[in-house]
Amino acid sequence: MQSPMFVDNMSISFKHETRLTKNGMKTTHGRTIARLTKDQRSKAHRMARQKAKKRNWVMPELAQITVTQYYARKPMDYDGLACASAPAIDGLIDAGIIKDDSPKYITDYRLRHVKVSTVKEARVEVCVSSVQKS
Repeated sequence: MQSPMFVDNMSISFKHETRLTKNGMKTTHGRTIARLTKDQRSKAHRMARQKAKKRNWVMPELAQITVTQYYARKPMDYDGLACASAPAIDGLIDAGIIKDDSPKYITDYRLRHVKVSTVKEARVEVCVSSVQKS
C-alpha cells in the first residue's frame, strides 16, 4: 500500500474555548455554546479565506486534517480536542478549503499534543493537507 502524496497544506491557529470541549458543554448554557460555536466558526472562516486568497488555494478532492494542541499545563483529552476544534473545521468548509469533513473527502484525521514552554504559546492548530489520488 502506497502512502498518500501531499500536494499542499494550509493551517489556522486559535485559542481554544474550554466551554466548547465535551466536558465544558455539560455545564454551559445552550445559547452560550451556540454563540461561541458561531464566533469560532466565523473567525476560522475569515482567517482561512484570507490565506486561501493570498495563496490561490484550490480545494482538493481529498484531504487530511491534523489538529494539534500546543499546551503549557495540561493537554485536553482527545475527544475534547476534537469537539473544541469542530467549529474551526466547519469554518474551513465555509471558506472553501475543503468540501466536507466526512470520510468521503477526509482520508485521515489526526489529533496531536505538543508541549510548549509558556501559556502565551498555547493554541490549537488545524492543518489541512491536500492528498493526491493514487
